[in-house]
Amino acid sequence: MKKETRVMTIEFVLVMLIVRIIWVWFDRHINLYGDELRYYGIARSLFMGTGLSIRNAPIDYQKILYSIFLVPFFAISDPEKRMLAIGVANTIVMYSGIIPIYLISKKVGLSEKSLSLIMIISAIWPELMISMSYMSEVIYYPLALWFVYLWLIQRDKQSLVLAGSLGVLCYIGYVCKEIFLAFLIADVLYLIISRTREKKEYAMTAILLAAFALCHVLAKVTMFSGLGNSYNQMGIEAILSVRSLLYLGYYFVYYYGAFFLEVLALPVLYSVCEYKRMNVSNKALFKYVMLFSFVAVGTVAYTIMVREDIGKIVPRLHLRYMAPATILLLIPFFNILDCREADEEANNNKWSLIALACFLIFVLFIFRGAYRSVPIDQYNLDWYTETRNLIRQIFPGIKELSIDIAGILMSFLFCMFGIVVHYIYRKKSKLLAKKVLVGALIFTSVISCLYGMRWNRKYYKADKVRTENVLKLESYFKADDECKSVIYITYGLGIRSFVKYMDSYFDEVSLLYVVDEADLIPEVIEREYSITAKDSHLLEATYKGEYEAPEEFSYIIVENDCARQDVELQNVERIEEVSTDEYTVYKNMDRRNLTWMKKELAE
Repeated sequence: MKKETRVMTIEFVLVMLIVRIIWVWFDRHINLYGDELRYYGIARSLFMGTGLSIRNAPIDYQKILYSIFLVPFFAISDPEKRMLAIGVANTIVMYSGIIPIYLISKKVGLSEKSLSLIMIISAIWPELMISMSYMSEVIYYPLALWFVYLWLIQRDKQSLVLAGSLGVLCYIGYVCKEIFLAFLIADVLYLIISRTREKKEYAMTAILLAAFALCHVLAKVTMFSGLGNSYNQMGIEAILSVRSLLYLGYYFVYYYGAFFLEVLALPVLYSVCEYKRMNVSNKALFKYVMLFSFVAVGTVAYTIMVREDIGKIVPRLHLRYMAPATILLLIPFFNILDCREADEEANNNKWSLIALACFLIFVLFIFRGAYRSVPIDQYNLDWYTETRNLIRQIFPGIKELSIDIAGILMSFLFCMFGIVVHYIYRKKSKLLAKKVLVGALIFTSVISCLYGMRWNRKYYKADKVRTENVLKLESYFKADDECKSVIYITYGLGIRSFVKYMDSYFDEVSLLYVVDEADLIPEVIEREYSITAKDSHLLEATYKGEYEAPEEFSYIIVENDCARQDVELQNVERIEEVSTDEYTVYKNMDRRNLTWMKKELAE
């Protein structure tokens, strides 16, 4: 880069880092269940030295890299400051992915201008909004980008040592996210379709696989000894019917189309059509990323979508798994344009026209946005989703129609955009087409970031009163030297609002037993029902791990809005000073037993 351009780019990248840190600087709590409970809960248990557990109950889970990253933050005794510190650290770690993006761009030979543009786009990339959450993608994103960069180096140097190191790195990534295994499979597929006769190519892939397998076996017989598979959505029974197979195919196409739409599709389509014009490094990068995306999309469609979204025309899109691949898809396209900016002659490539027509058909007749229940799944498509919602607000009457007019209008507008850019690219100026596409990417990224930031701050913002109530509860129980256990009775798998504050701020988890009422007492009680502490088999509410039997039942916390109305706790005293409208705290007078009596008999 020229000195001025380099300085301006670095300044912009640093300013965006500061902006993102400012975005996470607010009182927060974990909220996306059960994933964030798992990562945060395991981190707390590792810090306390109680092994792999959540809420002090054992859990069979092995994807703990992000939890290990969180462990040092539990040295911060103030949980509110801890939450802020984690948010800042998440931002810095995920943002560091810009370094391997820069190195990959240099490796494949991007021009100074394109290198600057890819850095700017990387700095405002919407998927970085995941750093406002407590999800393992914070580690997965930069780690995957480093893996791709080292994979390119390994292919060039033909290094067997680096191949082995990649196998180890792949296992480290696998301990973060199962989907990291797609990089390993993509390497095998890359070797197969390359049809190389070089024995060293086969040796590198074999060593990569062997190193991964060795790490997996060693971890299984040591750290994860006795644990089963923590990812259990693999059974083939989910696709045994014709209906399921049809939906699997539909979801694969839908997911893949949405994946392309994240980068406005045209850079991918043109890269496919002009693949032969790429240099060797670009071909390797593009082929490898596309193979990864093929494996990853198929994996998500099979393990998640066909099981959780069966029958839905608009499924939930788990695009966060594709976050490292989406930004990398822009690099080969920029490289093609760098090589051909001077070529302004008309080029009627029929294949690019056919590819564009196929994608526009997908957008017009198939794609209707994405179902979104939580913020983290589709930051890159927020511009599409929120603009469609805005159209519905401006014209409220269209909500009553059976046809998604807003979705059709958004699809039509995108199709018009695609046709105009394609015309400029093929008939006018490739440099102008590049400027239009880059401008559109920057514009949609900024819009998506602003929407994502607003939603995240609303979704993760902690209520000060609830936070103080948790800290008050913890102080009260710690002050009672005779307190041996606190039984927190919740409902609906332990993912209700106040439980999330307890999980975020209540650090004395050795006292806490979070149980679902449905697991604790029978649905029908004829007269009286009792549980003895030493013989109890309490199950943790969310993941159903069995607690070690407590010495006694010291206190009970009951959520008021969903408490059973037909039975009543016996031999308890309400503690007014720490009870609220949201929950009631009882001191158990008969500490060896918990007893409920049918309400009319108790009266």
